[in-house]
Amino acid sequence: MNLPLLLSASDLTGNATYRTMAESHANKTIENHIRSDGGSFHVVDYLPSTGEVQWRGTAQGYSNSSTWSRGQAWGILGFALMYNATGVPVYLETSERMAVRDSVGAQRTLGADKKLDAGRPISTTT
Repeated sequence: MNLPLLLSASDLTGNATYRTMAESHANKTIENHIRSDGGSFHVVDYLPSTGEVQWRGTAQGYSNSSTWSRGQAWGILGFALMYNATGVPVYLETSERMAVRDSVGAQRTLGADKKLDAGRPISTTT
């Protein structure tokens, strides 16, 4: 969610390094944090000397193979914002893949007869 700050810094200062940094970070996040099914890892541990991925998992989630919901939401929004700022199709594709994965998973959890846009209960006793 910090990438728009870097993009704005680039626009305001004319220093393209900030934009390059934002795009590099977004690309590395797609490569290392986002699974092929659109889910996301909470933590990716890199070897500092080489940048090689050492481990993917969670520090706060259900399991190392689960998706951290806050990070998933950040990814959906962040990649959409990156697409709006750059026009690079892979950012929109990643945002959509993450959103589809999230909605399919929620429908599976809620059941086919439930709707994601259902209103809130009138009271907690109903």
